[in-house]
Amino acid sequence: MQNTLADLPVFDKIASSANPSESLIDSLTADNNNGGSIAASNNNAIYVAARERGFLDYRGNGWILIIAVPSEIAFSEVVQLRTNFIIVATAILSSSIITVIIFSKVFTQSLIKFKNAAAQIAKGNFDTSIKINSNDKIGELS
Repeated sequence: MQNTLADLPVFDKIASSANPSESLIDSLTADNNNGGSIAASNNNAIYVAARERGFLDYRGNGWILIIAVPSEIAFSEVVQLRTNFIIVATAILSSSIITVIIFSKVFTQSLIKFKNAAAQIAKGNFDTSIKINSNDKIGELS
């Protein structure tokens, strides 16, 4: 198992570093024969290594803890959040567009009646009348 861990690039980084912990993103090794590494197919992984620091006058055993998490697993929640955001944003945008279209049709319906009446008057039909039930300025004009 030491040969397998010594081949990891994060092992070299933590062994030569003055920091008690290091991290690295690299390809994930797949080695099922030694039983010590995570089985995957050459995907990227996030490696985190921490060296034992000891306590007070105890220097420790020099152990190094190395954790490898495939990036697919590490970022799966972010991908799910992005997907949910896109779905919600699309739904809100669609409902907003539909609402604007409905309100614009309701508010412009009176103006369309006026346009049609003006076209009739322009043709010489002076008996044209408009029935609009509204309490605003368009209703007063009709």
